[in-house]
Amino acid sequence: MPENFQDFLKDLQQDNNQAWDKLFITTEIIIKHWAEEKRLEILWCADENGVLNKDEYFNLIIKELKFFLEKGYKIYDFSGFKRVIINISHKLLDEGFLYFMNLISTKNKKAWNIFCDGIKIKIYRFLRMEGYSQINNFEEIFQETLIVFTEKLALGNLEFLNSYKLKSFMLRIAQLKLYEIFRISKKQKDLLWIDEMNYNLPESGSYQEVFENKEYAAYLFKKLEKKEQLIIYYYFFEQKQFKEIAKQLNISEENCRIIKYRAIRKLRKVVGQNKEIQILN
Repeated sequence: MPENFQDFLKDLQQDNNQAWDKLFITTEIIIKHWAEEKRLEILWCADENGVLNKDEYFNLIIKELKFFLEKGYKIYDFSGFKRVIINISHKLLDEGFLYFMNLISTKNKKAWNIFCDGIKIKIYRFLRMEGYSQINNFEEIFQETLIVFTEKLALGNLEFLNSYKLKSFMLRIAQLKLYEIFRISKKQKDLLWIDEMNYNLPESGSYQEVFENKEYAAYLFKKLEKKEQLIIYYYFFEQKQFKEIAKQLNISEENCRIIKYRAIRKLRKVVGQNKEIQILN
């Protein structure tokens, strides 16, 4: 913009094309910074005719600015003019978002594709920020998030004031789906770890009865810490001595005995709640 605001304003009022071109570029910069700060999505905007692209949205702002100036409202400096631009933009974006949500609800293909593309990027960035940049289940999380959203949308009980609120809602769903996948994955790994053990149990011994079922063994072992699991396994299933186990786990022999004792207490408690059985003498 020119250094002298009043000269620039005069050029606008005289419908100087160069001045309006400069204003269009300046408005675009102002709105992009404002939208980023407020975390609003400019592309999620529509009117009664359908989805608006960025140029159409900015043209609407310029149109409103012309109307504002024609009405003779007083603006004294560039700072005041910037506030007018942002206020107009905010109003149009809020109205445009409601139109956009209506298009999504009526399954408008263009609006839905724009929405999905935007959400996919947001979820991917969110997962990277959470430290899951190498996650293999991204597509699954994305699709599951969309399914939950469409199900709730179909019930008609979703209402969002702006695109920021909608994105926050979608990211929360994605986060819950991520935790759900991790829980399932951890459970599968725990079961696999138990299944891969060599259950070379002796023919006699009270703990034989407890671990005779692999599924129940997996359930019991999940009650123990990793080091407790290893000590119980080495001691009872591989018949190793405390000295050998302690050396293998890089701990003292006395510490190994304490951990084994603590693990047995945990197992006795669990078994006592599930079976009438004497466990691990």
